[in-house]
Amino acid sequence: MRSLKIKALLYEVPKNGFSHEEFKRQHGHDHFDCLAEATGIYNCRVCSLGKITSNLVFLCGERTCFLGEFGRESVDLLIVANQIRDYLLPTTACIPQGQLGLSKDCAAFDINPGCPQFFYIHGIAQSMSAAGLANRAIVVNFDSPSIIIDRDNLNAGPLFEDGAATAIPEATISNAGYCDFLFGKDGSKHKAVYGKSGVLTVGISLWHRIKAGVVEAVSSIVLSGFGLGLSWPNNLYRLDDGLPTRI
Repeated sequence: MRSLKIKALLYEVPKNGFSHEEFKRQHGHDHFDCLAEATGIYNCRVCSLGKITSNLVFLCGERTCFLGEFGRESVDLLIVANQIRDYLLPTTACIPQGQLGLSKDCAAFDINPGCPQFFYIHGIAQSMSAAGLANRAIVVNFDSPSIIIDRDNLNAGPLFEDGAATAIPEATISNAGYCDFLFGKDGSKHKAVYGKSGVLTVGISLWHRIKAGVVEAVSSIVLSGFGLGLSWPNNLYRLDDGLPTRI
């Protein structure tokens, strides 16, 4: 049976941002000390003013194509998951698809599932691969909430940051890769909000766990998320063929 394994993994965050100390100087100590202790958030990265969000997708995709050891023409699927897009139309995926010079036969589209979007883009790519519709994909989850969030809002300003996380899943007939997905959701709690780099956390965390040597080959891992919806997706991933390449 065809499955999907991650060949490469990377992420991109803006250089600009606000530190915990900056927020304290502007708005006082007590509130932000309590917030940092409760959330573990001490820094917040944001895009430069006027920088469109699809630039993050392009930067991730360009690094992926340059260092991923495969031709751009071999990519037959590009999925972009985002909540805040540059334009209502066209779909954001069309912009980097053209900028990256991917094949005109490459499917490119957006989805908007919120915080658990890492699981949804990989689940869709897995399904398309199993159906024989895709052999190699670039999947990107990104957002730029700084465009719409007032940094003087003491409840939301420090919690949400910009960034993009990208993976290159490719088809395999081995036991490696994605084995199963669980997409938990309770729409009655749709007003629940969770911050920081919520949509990126899984990809960034996995990258750092690989770098630190916590994730080892010839084992299985469970990836879990939690966020808007209310959502709690999970999936089982086997590493029989070794670890994804960090880029």
